[in-house]
Amino acid sequence: MKLIPERHYFVIGHGWWLGFRHRHPEITLRKPEPLAANRASSKCIWNLDEKGFQLSHNPPLVAARRGMKSLPSRVSSSRESITVLGCGNAEGLAMCPLVIVSRKTERCLQAYDHSKGPIQAQWTYQEKGYMTEKILLDWFNNIFLHTVLTGFNHLMSLFLDQWADHIHRHAMST
Repeated sequence: MKLIPERHYFVIGHGWWLGFRHRHPEITLRKPEPLAANRASSKCIWNLDEKGFQLSHNPPLVAARRGMKSLPSRVSSSRESITVLGCGNAEGLAMCPLVIVSRKTERCLQAYDHSKGPIQAQWTYQEKGYMTEKILLDWFNNIFLHTVLTGFNHLMSLFLDQWADHIHRHAMST
């Protein structure tokens, strides 16, 4: 599994950090102890997050007379959604994303134009398009471990924020 080319950087915003600290009051900022550069690497710190997307049409803003109570717009009755799992490290490298579509069989993946999805994405399915423990563990074992074991030779840290619904604590202890 290859990493996404370096041109795809991401930055964690201040709002994300404040929300993370609010959800995890046991974490605080501290001054670190000096560590030789050859023993420390930002390549070793990974963050994993998921985001759900509704595939129905979301109409843009339109010009209307001030004070109008109702402004109807035709939209699809579909409630289809997908989930995208992203993982990146503190150096700015990102792993190939995982896209979870809401379907019941593997054959359904043929209905999606993968070329219009994220670069080098892996695709899977789940009845409601949600992340499950099985999907997460498959991703962890087949994508994350494969990537870090073939590309890095250090101990890795993987941060999973708000994942208690998806996985048991000891399922990924490696």
